[in-house]
Amino acid sequence: MRLSPRRSTLAVLASLLLAASCDDALLPEPVTPTSSLVVSSSTPTSGNATLTSGAQVLAEGHVRLTEAVADVTHEIDVVWDPASGKVTSVEHRWTSPSGSTTTRCPSSGCNPSEIALDPDAKTVAFTDLDLVGTVMIVTPSRSTLDGTVQW
Repeated sequence: MRLSPRRSTLAVLASLLLAASCDDALLPEPVTPTSSLVVSSSTPTSGNATLTSGAQVLAEGHVRLTEAVADVTHEIDVVWDPASGKVTSVEHRWTSPSGSTTTRCPSSGCNPSEIALDPDAKTVAFTDLDLVGTVMIVTPSRSTLDGTVQW
C-alpha cells in the first residue's frame, strides 16, 4: 500500500516522536542532592542541628541550604568568587519561636583551611568552621559547621 505524501510525512513525524520518547525513557532520573552537615556549639543552642537537605543555587557562586529541624528553620549561605574559587562568605541563620540568630565568618574572613569548595562536584566541605555573630546586638552568638553541603 502506498501512502500519500501527506500521510507519509505524518508517518515519519510520528516515528520521530516515538523515537524521541524512547530516548527520554533511557535517561537516568536526576539525583537529588543531599548534605551531611552538623551544626554544633551554637549559642543559643537552638542552632544545633544535623542538616541533610540539598542546597539550592541562588546565583553563580552562591548556594543556600534551607531546612527545618523540629521548630527551627536553618539557612546556610555559601558565597564564593567563581573566578578564583575563594569562599568569601559563609553564614548560618536560624529562626525558632524565641527569635532569630545569624552567625558568619569573622570580619577577617573565612579560614580557607576549614573550607574545601569543589564547584565541579557541587560540594563544599567544612571542618570545624567557627562562625560568630550577635543576638539582639548584645549577646555573643556562635555556631560551628562540620560536614558537607551538596547542591
